[in-house]
Amino acid sequence: MSDVLTALVRDVYLLRSRVADLEAAPAPREPTYQRVLHLVSHDFGVPVALLTSVSRRADIALARHVAFHVAHRALGYSMPRIGRLADRDHSSVCHGIHRIEAMCAEDRDFAARVAAVIHQIEHERSRA
Repeated sequence: MSDVLTALVRDVYLLRSRVADLEAAPAPREPTYQRVLHLVSHDFGVPVALLTSVSRRADIALARHVAFHVAHRALGYSMPRIGRLADRDHSSVCHGIHRIEAMCAEDRDFAARVAAVIHQIEHERSRA
């Protein structure tokens, strides 16, 4: 009987400890532009360091423009705010967003890739 009681006490202790850990866990945070960069980086195969670089290479610029578009649509960021975060002129951000909108209208597969990133950010926002 003593072994059963010892096991029961240990289980109660472990459960209390786990509940305390869960209560102390930080609440999920609202996604940020940095999170958008990481998701776009992963989906488009362009490192975050290149997304934030001054490179004008086509594949890098395309992924960067997707990040602008996602931040604008999913996070509701204004173009000037995205420009400040991306160290770009708001007119460059505007151009990038319009470019992605045009590409999405022409290419369903590309539109689906962009929509998947937007959906991921919106899902994370709903959990925050």
